[in-house]
Amino acid sequence: MAAMSTTTNPEDTLRDLRESVARSAGRFDAERAQALHALAWELRNVDATETHQLAEEALTLARALGERTDEAHALVARAYAAVRLSHGAEAITDAEAAVAAFRQLDAPAGLSRALNTLGICYGDSSRFMEALETFLSLLSLCERRGDRVGEADALNNIGIVYVSLDDHAAALEYHMRSLQLAREIGYASGETRSLTNLGSVAYELQRYEEALGYLQESIVRAGTAAGQSHTYGITLVNLGRCYQRLGRVDEALASLDQAHALLDEIDHSLGVAYALDTIGKVKLDQGHTTEALEHLDRSLIIKRKADDRKGQATTLLDVARGHRLRSDREGTEAALSQALKHATAVNARSEIHQAHLQLSELAEECGDLATALVHFKLHSRIRDEFFDEASDVKVRALRVGFEVEQAQKESEIYRLRNVELAKVNHELGVLTRSLREADAQKSRLLKKVERQAREDALTGLGNRRHFDRVIGDAFPRQRRQRRPVSIALCDIDDFKAVNDSHGHAIGDEVLRVVAGLLRSTTRGDDLVARYGGEEFIAMLPDTTPQEAVAVCERMRTAVESYDWSTVVPGVRVTLSLGLASDPTVTHHERLISRADELLYRAKAAGKNCVVADLDDAPVESADGEHRQAPITAVARPRTEPSASGGTKPEAETVLPAGLKLQRHGAPLETVTTQVGSLSLINADPRLELSEGTLDEGGRMTLLPDDTEPAAPELYHVLEGHMQAETESGTVELRAGDTLLVEGLRQTVIFVSTSDVRFLYASPEPSFHHISNELDELRRLAVEVEFADGYTAEHCQRLQTISYAIGRELGLPQHRLHLLDYAAYLHDVGKVRVPSAILTSPAPLSDEDWESVRRHPTDGAALLEETFMAAAAPIVAQHHERLDGSGYPLGLRGDDIVYEAYIVAVADTFDAMTSDRPYRRALPREAALAELRRLRGKAFPAEVVDTFERVLPRLSL
Repeated sequence: MAAMSTTTNPEDTLRDLRESVARSAGRFDAERAQALHALAWELRNVDATETHQLAEEALTLARALGERTDEAHALVARAYAAVRLSHGAEAITDAEAAVAAFRQLDAPAGLSRALNTLGICYGDSSRFMEALETFLSLLSLCERRGDRVGEADALNNIGIVYVSLDDHAAALEYHMRSLQLAREIGYASGETRSLTNLGSVAYELQRYEEALGYLQESIVRAGTAAGQSHTYGITLVNLGRCYQRLGRVDEALASLDQAHALLDEIDHSLGVAYALDTIGKVKLDQGHTTEALEHLDRSLIIKRKADDRKGQATTLLDVARGHRLRSDREGTEAALSQALKHATAVNARSEIHQAHLQLSELAEECGDLATALVHFKLHSRIRDEFFDEASDVKVRALRVGFEVEQAQKESEIYRLRNVELAKVNHELGVLTRSLREADAQKSRLLKKVERQAREDALTGLGNRRHFDRVIGDAFPRQRRQRRPVSIALCDIDDFKAVNDSHGHAIGDEVLRVVAGLLRSTTRGDDLVARYGGEEFIAMLPDTTPQEAVAVCERMRTAVESYDWSTVVPGVRVTLSLGLASDPTVTHHERLISRADELLYRAKAAGKNCVVADLDDAPVESADGEHRQAPITAVARPRTEPSASGGTKPEAETVLPAGLKLQRHGAPLETVTTQVGSLSLINADPRLELSEGTLDEGGRMTLLPDDTEPAAPELYHVLEGHMQAETESGTVELRAGDTLLVEGLRQTVIFVSTSDVRFLYASPEPSFHHISNELDELRRLAVEVEFADGYTAEHCQRLQTISYAIGRELGLPQHRLHLLDYAAYLHDVGKVRVPSAILTSPAPLSDEDWESVRRHPTDGAALLEETFMAAAAPIVAQHHERLDGSGYPLGLRGDDIVYEAYIVAVADTFDAMTSDRPYRRALPREAALAELRRLRGKAFPAEVVDTFERVLPRLSL
């Protein structure tokens, strides 16, 4: 957005201000503070870094001198620099402080500048409603002051906000008003900017000839006005973009080269970067990728120097396109990863969702469908969230605009009261009718936009934002009134195959039909919404779990039995559903999360089924026969034989007040691992009780509690025994022992020396937190197992060997804990390596070998998205070697995490003593001899020596 400007020559002003700052060097007075913040303001569009430094010095000096006005001006300059450097939060804080200061000082000129800057900061941070309201306040202030220049700039910036809101009609109206006012008062730079912005709006509307006309006129105006060099340069860039769209490539490049030379001459660094970016895009479209990447790399250097994170993300997306055109997968992936990193740092969601989309397409091209799906879902979620927020902002913007129009019309009515009564009555009648028509039109438009804001445009169902709002209100009410509520998450099975085989038009029709079926099979009080992509969600209030199962089964059956040949021959569509009905859940987000877990299980169970928090139960079909419903369950009331030989509910036990009996034939929920299990047997939120098992040789870790005060936990051993080494010695737990955990400040690992069964009690709900982590561990373990045939047992042996080496070396418990995870999951990155490569008996090609060499960093990236992120460096480096001969980075010596050496020794030994597709296993002594040869070269000597000591004690 444009800053407020004057009609003086900026080059002359800049020279005078630099001389003033130089003259005041070494002085500690108000004159120097004024010179500093004035120079900072003049440089705001040329060098953001220098502006920030000058403003910082001016601010420090003004505060030391107690000069409130100079302090406020310095805050405005620093805010403007911060927003150009992508420091959005700092910029808004400074600008808001400046507005408050100028209001307190009753300084309207300074307040105008501060409001304008604050509006720019809000707009850059995508807080468009705050930006619109700020610029409207600025417009009102300028009108009251008679500041026509400020009024023209405010109108211009309001137009820019409406472009961000995708309301191009309103944007054109405000830019045109700004242009007319600028021409009326002879405001040359304002006229130039308005013409440029009108050209940009026409460009966005793909009216390129019209855009060309505005931009060419802007070029003429800027070329004849003093101090318009930077505006002239930026307009030349926009003109080049327009020529490109019209297919006039030579004219586009000529305009862009001229812009680059001019902006470079006046040292407008970000303008130079903008020109380089545009030249790069033109070169990419021509297929000149080498030249394009050279220009884009030069732009990146400028943006890095200016710390423009959002700008770097935008340029890197084009760099990725260039590498992709050259079939350079690594270069493409690296550029996209960097773009995502920078965009995430400043929450630039447009760039974030573009990066995820391109990463998804890249992964799909490489056959990595799991990664492609992850990125595509993230792209879809961010896009949907952005659309929902934009819809909400549009509604609010219409209301603000309507209120402004009402205020203007009321002001006009007040003015007319002073004219002749007859004329007033006549004009008032006309105006009243006009207002009624306008109000009626606005009301209709508001209703339409509000409906669009809560509805999914494709299916007509509620959208995710609407669903979140409704359940956010309904769920607490249901809990207070002790009324049941269930959540069902529904996902169309193999929907991507429909899009790939038949096109997106057929895919959209499938979504519409499924939406209609879900709407027709639910009840009046149920709420069904599109949750994103091919996912739908349903809230089933006042519904018992058994009734909710029936509703879900009805939805599933309706989709399965629909005659899909009416959409396209050969298509079969089915639905998987996860149904959560847990009455102990305290927040609807946790219930949705539980439904998502159950949906994942439905997919794993073969799809086209319902997975719910109930036991498998027979369901009567339409023909009267009983069949087993595709429903997984974890709890139901205990039953006993009836007199007729059937079953009936167990009779209720009457207990005195103060006693509550909870009967169970099975645990409420169970989660298992490779070494044990944990079952929830009492879900009372005041005291959660679980029963756990641990196989002989299994490990249980207690982690430090970083909360204050820490909630106590209790472990009671029912059977077996286990022990742990602590700083004070060995601790043993046997049957009958109770362990109270409260305020733990170190990691403790217990190793079971027999099969163990124990009770676990917690005053806070913790089972689902633990089970989620265990489910994540199990999911990764399954992925590792499917990577290649030998991996599952290999990983368990590595876990055993690595833990023994680490314990013998005296590693602290918290490092042993991470080593344990890393050893088991060291090869998880192999899920991204094609199985044909992993199982190939022939020597690998260079390309295949590169794919294998990436698996450590791929595995680390997977772990970084889980609760085991701290173990990622070990996984990333377990193929690095002491002498630098390892991969993927060729690290050496102390640059390698020590635990990675331990995993490497265990991995090398186990690999040598295991059969592989390309060779038979070596004898143990031969493998030990090879490790001794590598001692002190590839691996630290003490790690190899320790391994030899513990090996005889291990059962492998």
